[in-house]
Amino acid sequence: MKKFQRIFFLAFSLFSKYPAYLILFITSRCNAKCSMCFNWQKQDSAVKANELSLKEIEKISSSFNKLIQLTIAGGEPFLRDDVAEIVQAFYKNSGTRFITLPTNGTFPDRLESAVRKILINCPACLVNVCLSIDAVGDAHDKIRNLPGCFDKVMESYNRISRLKEGRDNLYIKITTVLSKSNAENIEEVFIYVKDNLKVDEHELLLARGNTRDTMALDVSPQIYTRALKTVEDIAYNNLKKRKYQFSGIFYGLYKYTNRIVSRIINEKKYIYPCLAGKKMIEVYEDGSVVPCEILPSIKGTIDANMGNIRDFDYNINKLLASEKAKNIIKYIKEKRCFCSFECAILASLVYNPRAYPHILRYAFLNGK
Repeated sequence: MKKFQRIFFLAFSLFSKYPAYLILFITSRCNAKCSMCFNWQKQDSAVKANELSLKEIEKISSSFNKLIQLTIAGGEPFLRDDVAEIVQAFYKNSGTRFITLPTNGTFPDRLESAVRKILINCPACLVNVCLSIDAVGDAHDKIRNLPGCFDKVMESYNRISRLKEGRDNLYIKITTVLSKSNAENIEEVFIYVKDNLKVDEHELLLARGNTRDTMALDVSPQIYTRALKTVEDIAYNNLKKRKYQFSGIFYGLYKYTNRIVSRIINEKKYIYPCLAGKKMIEVYEDGSVVPCEILPSIKGTIDANMGNIRDFDYNINKLLASEKAKNIIKYIKEKRCFCSFECAILASLVYNPRAYPHILRYAFLNGK
């Protein structure tokens, strides 16, 4: 019943004019200094006192109408100790049923405690814990400029794996960011994860935006395509083991999203209308709202800051009704904005009926 409830809420959002996908940056503080980080400038100047409080976030959650997907972002989210309470606010007030928790895994105690609380207090949620692994051992620590990081993420994996036993609403995902730093040895990561860890998915993201190391984006399309083929094969093998409803549909969406990302990287052209700002929105830790994290970093484009939600009584719909927000959304549409940001592409496909035949093809024919 809980699985069907999640699908029902997702179907409902197809007919809603409100954002269904929120990426909420609860902090920009981070204990790592990753070479491929797009948010490094905010991280280096982050001030805890400027962050939205739990009470402020609770007010924000009350303004979202059937928010389907909540991704808690940072910085390192688990530098805060109220992650579970933030998720519970959206579960209660916004009807949120899909939760994603990305983390560098260096706070295993807080991670385990938060996930346990979420599973107890948000029983209808599907919780996706995303652990970052960009290389194996010391090479991972070097990319993240954080000694001991790899050992800590392994501890986090072990803790969440034990918590996962007997549950069907807790997923473990390994997220690998492909950048100049690991491009030549990326297959080592896939082999290590496959041989040593039991996970639901291994996600490959391409370094994007204004990175700390300006060379981080220097990855050939050929390396990306080969790496993507590997993780897709892993995903398909995992799919065959799953017995829950609609898993094929989600796989089809996942694979078609990858196809669009690949086309954009190789062809450098607009394919689908971007719905960032309409169906997907991002709120930073200081309350500022943007349609996505990429547009603000592109020189020569519109000022992508839609406003600060603190100035709109913490109401996202009031903010989106402002002239500035409308002009930004209009700009995205008229300029046929496109990029390789996987989250924005996925959201744009979910809410575009033109994409459905392709998603179904990949879902039921494995893309053949």
